[in-house]
Amino acid sequence: MEHSESTNLNQFAAGYGIANFSKYYQGHRYRGHDGALTGWMYELVYSPKHKTGFVMLLNSEHPAAYRALTLLISKALANSYAKPEFAQSKIPEKLIAQSGYYQYINPRNEKQFFLERLIATRKLTVTPDSANFSSLLPANWQRTLYYSEQGKWLNPQGEEVWHLLMTPSKVNYCTMLTWSLNRFLYFKHGLIKSSQFHGYYF
Repeated sequence: MEHSESTNLNQFAAGYGIANFSKYYQGHRYRGHDGALTGWMYELVYSPKHKTGFVMLLNSEHPAAYRALTLLISKALANSYAKPEFAQSKIPEKLIAQSGYYQYINPRNEKQFFLERLIATRKLTVTPDSANFSSLLPANWQRTLYYSEQGKWLNPQGEEVWHLLMTPSKVNYCTMLTWSLNRFLYFKHGLIKSSQFHGYYF
């Protein structure tokens, strides 16, 4: 339930199961689901590592209160956990070579795909120190990532949010848990060569 078993994406700790996704609070990984109905907001999360979690039911449509409450609860839980370690490693040359422009091909809404194709192009810049993923529109969106080990990438808070994987068919792609918890499949423009292509799964 926590991970897809149809591909090797289940190696990624931040993978997505059947309505069961991964998110971070205070640098600690949780799994669960959240949502809203008219007049209600809710969240259910649990930590497989720490064997704890929480459920919040809010009978109000007040996002600021919702965020404040989840922050208070997650901070209280984090006080009993060991602080996560941030281990950065040198970025392999083969990953630096994957810099370029990418566009996702699995739209959330098929009817809006004609528009998303125009505005959803992303630029990936990988240097020996870090990787930067930015958008053309809106121009101010960007994420900085640091390489850890074995294909794992961390955000500035030390949270694992990206993972390079290789399928049995030699297809390279990455999985990433974005800040908004949306995950898209990106492919590099003009890179389909000799039955191999690179992409990024978000």
